Amino acid sequence: MEHDLRKPVSLQTARGGSLEPADTHFAGQQASGVTDIWFKFWLEPSDLEGALTLSLNDGKLLVKSTHGIPKLGGTNGRNFTTHRW
Repeated sequence: MEHDLRKPVSLQTARGGSLEPADTHFAGQQASGVTDIWFKFWLEPSDLEGALTLSLNDGKLLVKSTHGIPKLGGTNGRNFTTHRW
């Protein structure tokens, strides 16, 4: 799937808010060009109380379906990178 850069990207909150990306990062190898796009959003704690839906390419992706802020545990940082949520 390729993202059409001319189309807007937004994150919808359960309360009806719509957030635009605060930052967009492109990555990839020189031989294959851009293969990854990372969108970063600034969220308030109230934005995390419900579902989050990413809108791009005329479609929607449910990013978070649970209610409340996820519990992250202690102070040891961990980074999870997966396509299986």
